[in-house]
Amino acid sequence: MNLLENWRKLVIEMDKILNDLKTIAGFFIFPIFVLATHFFLLLFFNIYEVFPWFDIPMHFLGGMAVSITYFLILGYLQKENYLRINSSIKIIFVFALVSLTAVFWEFFEFSLEYLTGLGLQGDLNDTMLDLFLGIFGGLLAVIFLENNRSLRRF
Repeated sequence: MNLLENWRKLVIEMDKILNDLKTIAGFFIFPIFVLATHFFLLLFFNIYEVFPWFDIPMHFLGGMAVSITYFLILGYLQKENYLRINSSIKIIFVFALVSLTAVFWEFFEFSLEYLTGLGLQGDLNDTMLDLFLGIFGGLLAVIFLENNRSLRRF
């Protein structure tokens, strides 16, 4: 093979990688929408003053949105033959990723409160409930998606 042919193959492969990254980035619309809705209601309507319990559905929906995103990413990677996993492992892997995301979200809330004093973090019971709801929402979403093949895009 000559240098020009190698260069063409490299350009084709790079184009495929960029297209894959664009597709994967599109899957993040679900958690971005939940987060944007949350911040919009928090900043413009001071939602926690009106509905102190509003944190509960937001963590549940956030877990579901993150789960959908991870599920779609894994499905896409499987479709493109980057990855091969069975249904059980997929559920466990998405569950683990959602759990990790929920923990990091609570770290983020704690850090934001520590640095700004915004009062985002409640007591330990509130943090545990937030973690549980995010993880539970994510688990329900991945089980539902995995068991309803007609809803899957990939």
